[in-house]
Amino acid sequence: MIYVIAIILAFYSFAPIYYLTVISFSWAKDVLTVPSPLFPPHPTLANYLRIFGQWVTNPLGDPLRPAGQYKHLMRGIQNAAIIGAANTAITMLTAVPAGYVLGRYKIGKKNWFIYLLLGTRSIPPASIVVPYYLMYARLGLTDTHVGLILIHMTLTIPLMTWILMGFFATLPRDLEKAARIDGCGRLSAFVKVVLPLAKPAVATCAILTFLTSWNEFLFGRLLSGGGGAQPFTPFLMTFFNSMTVDTTMFASAVMTNLLPALMIALVLQKYITDIKIVDPVGVVLE
Repeated sequence: MIYVIAIILAFYSFAPIYYLTVISFSWAKDVLTVPSPLFPPHPTLANYLRIFGQWVTNPLGDPLRPAGQYKHLMRGIQNAAIIGAANTAITMLTAVPAGYVLGRYKIGKKNWFIYLLLGTRSIPPASIVVPYYLMYARLGLTDTHVGLILIHMTLTIPLMTWILMGFFATLPRDLEKAARIDGCGRLSAFVKVVLPLAKPAVATCAILTFLTSWNEFLFGRLLSGGGGAQPFTPFLMTFFNSMTVDTTMFASAVMTNLLPALMIALVLQKYITDIKIVDPVGVVLE
């Protein structure tokens, strides 16, 4: 029964992605057939080439122009990469030491600080987007990389600190104590002993941070206003509504948006499977 449920869940999760993959490698006329094909009848890379600005030739020999908004699409990918990389670096530089302190030391009012940290993640983003927009408009941060990086930090720093706090709390303290006895200071023991043990957790949190920025839609759409700093994911809505884009090219754009997550999962699978997520509240709160 467990295997049957697992197969059903896997099919439910991957069937839409597989269908998008089939469409992205198909010609437009093949997609319109009934019933829809399970495999691309005439596989082609034309849709991917067109969304990146290349001319192609259809099976009849007719030239097909690039997607009308391919320059905006490439700019959206660049924006998403810049915002995601900057947010990942800043988040990890903040969350790693914060999670270490909260997970390893007894500090005054720690429980209240943890409740406040988790409380910031319980607020629906849609309920605060208008105040953020008004504040950004006054400060001149709308449609800027800096503005979107700052807003993404409010999403990732509390969550990653919470995850790392629980992980650091479960690490054995004997090695750290031995390093202190041998003459290491707190910072040296953290860098040389604790941080290497926490590599799987740090790598996993870095992955989650980057993917959170890459996939974020609401703030990226409203705070960029569709301008030059708009990331890739919000741009897909505009790309889909374009009169010069057919279903096959849109499917190719969506698959391009999924590629970073797939590549990260394949390349860094070892770190993802090594991490053991624990209950930080149950471990840390006294």
